[in-house]
Amino acid sequence: QQIIATGYISNPAEAVLVRPADYFSLHHQLRSFLHDTILQALDDTPQRALVIALVIGESSAISSAAWGVLSATGTNHLFVISGLHVGLVGAITYRMLSLARLPVLAIALGTILSTGLYSLLAGFGLPVQRAFLMTTIVCLAHLLQRHFSMLSVFLLALAGVVIVEPYSVLGTG
Repeated sequence: QQIIATGYISNPAEAVLVRPADYFSLHHQLRSFLHDTILQALDDTPQRALVIALVIGESSAISSAAWGVLSATGTNHLFVISGLHVGLVGAITYRMLSLARLPVLAIALGTILSTGLYSLLAGFGLPVQRAFLMTTIVCLAHLLQRHFSMLSVFLLALAGVVIVEPYSVLGTG
């Protein structure tokens, strides 16, 4: 629920309402637009909840019966956008841009941009943050034409996640 701390207002007369950042508003508008577009395009088909889950990571519309089937077959994790999905988007983008024989800078930046946009669509949860940071670090290492061990990439990504969301160390993920 993204509640990481609670508090109280010591002087309510001086309290000021703070607006959320504009990019959060744009992010939610884009997710809402895609959600509504999929609903319209797929009308009353039973698969529309699954498509919405795959595209924007919103799985609340999947029926309990469908979740039962997905759980029984071991495929329920495929319908919740995770680091695996972000990694696949990054790998596919990287490969397509490499096949186009673009410069290394364009390949790295294109991969970072595509995974970043997909991560935003997915809601930027903790597993998605980690995958995005790892993809970014690998792309930057490739851009610098340096070889980093997987342990170094993992530790840099962990440091990045802790910097972005310090309370993430308290979560189960």
